[in-house]
Formats: sequence, structure tokens, C-alpha cells
Amino acid sequence: MFACPVGLPQSGAAGGSGGSGGCGGKGGKGGGYGGASIGIVALEGTDLTVANTDVLTGKGGQGGVGGTGQPGGVGRRGAHGGVGYTGGDMWDACRGGDGGNGGRGGDAGGGLGGASVGIAYVVPNFAIRPGTNIVAAGAGQGGSAGNAGQKDQAGKGADGPWGELYRFGAASEPPR
Repeated sequence: MFACPVGLPQSGAAGGSGGSGGCGGKGGKGGGYGGASIGIVALEGTDLTVANTDVLTGKGGQGGVGGTGQPGGVGRRGAHGGVGYTGGDMWDACRGGDGGNGGRGGDAGGGLGGASVGIAYVVPNFAIRPGTNIVAAGAGQGGSAGNAGQKDQAGKGADGPWGELYRFGAASEPPR
């Protein structure tokens, strides 16, 4: 009633624009995989016979720690409002609200632990004869997720494959 009295122009100053919100932060990069320790690799089309042999492997490497997310961008200030009607008692318009800060990017998962395998093969075209001893030391542990506590299991990478023998699928096979 006071800002727009009868007999004066019935329009007022425009309010200021709201500030733009900050952009969201980029997500962290996933942890890398741990290195493998493989005694013998038998590829497709290979004929392999192992006899009177010790096949020993080391422990697979630990998976890498996932990256932490980037902080979000800072929101911007709102703009000033317009000036009120100078011939009367009209108030200036309000300033626009400030934009909010962008959200933090997500933390990435940990990497897969490395393999420890005596004989890795693609096609079962090999023979293991008496006197052969295959010992795999142990799989590498999966890496922790970014920004995770020491015992936190959420986002942790899986432990690597482990064993005396491990079969990889041939290129022509569909994924398992």
C-alpha cells in the first residue's frame, strides 16, 4: 500500500538476479590394479608340458587407493536490485540471493589386487607331469576407496585371483 499508492505509476524497481550456483566437483579416479606374479602363461594354441619342475610365485601387488573427489565451485553473489521511483516514497528493490556452492565430487573405488597364479592359461592344452610342484604365494589385497578409513570396506577393490591354475577366457568367448 505504501510502495504503490494510487495515482502513482504502478510498477516498481526489479529485484536483483540471483547469483549462479557453483559447479559440482569432478569425481576421483579409480585406484590402479596391483601387479601380478604369474609363474607360467600358456596362451591360446600353446602346447605345454610341465614335468619335474618347481613353479613358485610371489605375492600379488596391492591395489591402488581410489582418488578423492574435487571440491565444488563457489557460488556467486546476487546482483543489486533496481532503484525505486524517485518522485515518491517507493523503496529500492531487494538484492538477489547468493548462489549456492557446488557439491563435492564423489570418491573413487580402490583398485583390484594383483594375481598370484602358478600357471595361467587360455585354452586347456597342457599337461602337468609327476614331480611338478606349484606354489602360489597369495593374492594381492584390493585397494581402499578414496577418503576411506583404514578398516572401511565400502568401495574397497576386490582381492586378486590366486591359485595353482587360473583359466582366462579366450578372445572368442563371451565374458563370464
